[in-house]
Amino acid sequence: MEVDPVIGDGASSVSMEVVNESSPKLELQVLRVSKSSQLGNGLKHGDYRRYRQYCTNRLHRIRKSIRFTCGRGKFQKRPLANALMNKNAGSKALLLPLFHAERCWSFGMELKDLESGRTSNKARRAVIRKLKKAVVYAEQLHEMCSNDI
Repeated sequence: MEVDPVIGDGASSVSMEVVNESSPKLELQVLRVSKSSQLGNGLKHGDYRRYRQYCTNRLHRIRKSIRFTCGRGKFQKRPLANALMNKNAGSKALLLPLFHAERCWSFGMELKDLESGRTSNKARRAVIRKLKKAVVYAEQLHEMCSNDI
């Protein structure tokens, strides 16, 4: 599997393509997807809570559409790399770590706004923890696009 970064005629057309010999070419326009969802769902006005709720609902819809839900039994964490193996997933599987990262980032920024007047160590650690989790999901997206899965 190879990754072909495609840079088009503007910043909105940056995309990551996953190429596998046995499956068709997957394409995800990361900047376009993230900016359009941010501007259309609260971040134009600095409403991080609304954007976080949008990301949560979007994650649920994506998981449901690619049949990557937990079911009715006990929760067992499945690696996101398994979502790419699903033949129904297509490029929607690449949206999972993207929206996870966006959700964690928006939650961290929401906490930062709420605790801006206070200098509590507990609140500061919570913000750092959420932002670190966003970085982990962003690295997971990069790994899904670059490695053989």
